[in-house]
Amino acid sequence: MSAELSVTIFVLAVNLGVFALPFLVDFSKSQFTNLLLRRCCWVLGIYLLMLNSAIISTIASNAAVPVTSEIFGYMWLLGMAGYVLMGYLVLKTLIDAITLAKQNIRNKRMGGDEEDLT
Repeated sequence: MSAELSVTIFVLAVNLGVFALPFLVDFSKSQFTNLLLRRCCWVLGIYLLMLNSAIISTIASNAAVPVTSEIFGYMWLLGMAGYVLMGYLVLKTLIDAITLAKQNIRNKRMGGDEEDLT
């Protein structure tokens, strides 16, 4: 029982670290690169959350926990929600990147802050 608990805590701690990383670290001075890397961390965190639910359900099925069907249902629900959320983040990132590029071009034209997209 101790090994399962330690694996679960480790996997959840890694996932929490990946989700907290965009709030703790400023990846780049460029807004575009920073936006892209933050969203990549969130997509990676969502994928790890889906993987964590699969690991926990496998541990539960090997330990003969009586609520295995509920855990597998949770895994399926989290997997579907994860794929929908990853798709949303990709689309939102594309829209935000286009908006950021338009603002950057407008700022260059109007003589404002000239930040490079790279």
